[in-house]
Amino acid sequence: RAKQVMGAFYGGTPERSYFNGCSTGGRQALMEAQRYPEDYDGIVAGAAANFFTHLQIGGSLWVVLATLKDPESYIPPSKLPLINKASLEACDATDGLKDGLIQDPRKCKFDPAKLVCKAEDSSSCLTPKQVEALKKIYDGSHYFNGKVIYPGNMPGHEEGWVPYITGTKPYEAGDFGLGVDFVKDMVYDNPQWDFRTTDLDKDAAAADKKLASVLNATDSNLSPFRAHGGKLLMYHGWTDPAISSLNTINYFKSVVIRMAGVNEIAAQQETPAFVRGAQSVGDFMRLFMVPGMDHCFGGPGPNTFDALGAVVNWAEQKQPPDKLIAAHSTAPVVL
Repeated sequence: RAKQVMGAFYGGTPERSYFNGCSTGGRQALMEAQRYPEDYDGIVAGAAANFFTHLQIGGSLWVVLATLKDPESYIPPSKLPLINKASLEACDATDGLKDGLIQDPRKCKFDPAKLVCKAEDSSSCLTPKQVEALKKIYDGSHYFNGKVIYPGNMPGHEEGWVPYITGTKPYEAGDFGLGVDFVKDMVYDNPQWDFRTTDLDKDAAAADKKLASVLNATDSNLSPFRAHGGKLLMYHGWTDPAISSLNTINYFKSVVIRMAGVNEIAAQQETPAFVRGAQSVGDFMRLFMVPGMDHCFGGPGPNTFDALGAVVNWAEQKQPPDKLIAAHSTAPVVL
């Protein structure tokens, strides 16, 4: 409709059209590429909430279950610096540079059990139940048969977990409202639903049956968008506390599997065959993972960059981005 209004007012339609969104906007961006492939010449999809039903149940609700089903499992924000320091001590140097950032947290072998209290509970240790809760947050959620429902959070900036995972106190975290209210109001239409009765297999299936076709943007067939000449730039902060960075990687891999004919096991293991497949879709789709960036912005890493400019340059000058130059912004200073 915007193009129709512009056409009526200016007497012509725009030469180029671009979409730039993050989080829910990233989900909308992928919906555009998947459902309306001729709308835009270039699309930026950041930290996309595209697997929405599983994000709410296997992500947000899972965190609630891990930390609040048993009140003694709750991890107070006062203990996050302890966890943050320990994860960096374990993994910061794995990329060859000790700089307060973990380049690829998937390679991190941090064991939360090392933080368990040897005596009474204090701010310098975790209780056994808190250790188990932390492991669940890192591991993500699974069906009864072991298959992943939604991947977990990555280590490296646990101090940034307050808004979504811990809140300033129990029941105030963003994940509580997102996950519990989603199931209560959207899946079951039952204001009395109690999160303590969660059955992950049953509730995820109910959410998918009722809402996946409307809310999810997981279609891996981007052939129409590619044929239109569209360019898709995806990015995600490795330390995102709201949406698992692994979810974006999983979607990217699904496109490579579908459009480059790569074997699923090869994609999971990121073998040379997968790398070649990823390169083969690089003419229209590229993914950038950002060390130390939280949800769409913030975090200790480089969190300010011009993704929209990169995709415009890609679409108009035929210059695909091999890298994004980023800065760390700590208002009002750029470092």
